[in-house]
Parts: sequence; structure tokens; C-alpha cells
Amino acid sequence: MKRSGYSVPTNIVEGNARRSSKEKIHFIDIALASLEELHYQTFLSKDLRYVNEEQAKDIFSHIGRTGYLLQRLRSSLK
Repeated sequence: MKRSGYSVPTNIVEGNARRSSKEKIHFIDIALASLEELHYQTFLSKDLRYVNEEQAKDIFSHIGRTGYLLQRLRSSLK
């Protein structure tokens, strides 16, 4: 979960350093894929009882908001 979580902003930063919109979008896509990995890992953590229902809901809320913002950023670059 740490790797997936760190991968999201790392790819956003790397994409931001690129010159073309196409390259920026590519790195946003990678960030979105990492976010989906984190989403699944949260489900798994809940199923394995590493996190409780309330903690999982909080994480899902943050993932949803981050995904929404990334999609908006991606759309603005097209």
C-alpha cells in the first residue's frame, strides 16, 4: 500500500516535468493505475481485518477525491 500510495504523487510530479501534454497524460494514467492498486489493496486490507470499516471508508473517500481530481487534470491537458 505504501508503494502504491507513494507512486501516485511521484508520477504526477514526473509527468509535470515533461514538456508535451501527451507525456503528461501518460504519467497521470500511471498515477491513476497506482490509485486503482491502492483501491484494491484497501479492499484486501479490510477483508483481512488490517483496517476496520470506518478506516476503509475514509481511505476510499480520499481515493475517490484524488481520482476525480486526476481525471479533471487529465481532461484539461487534452
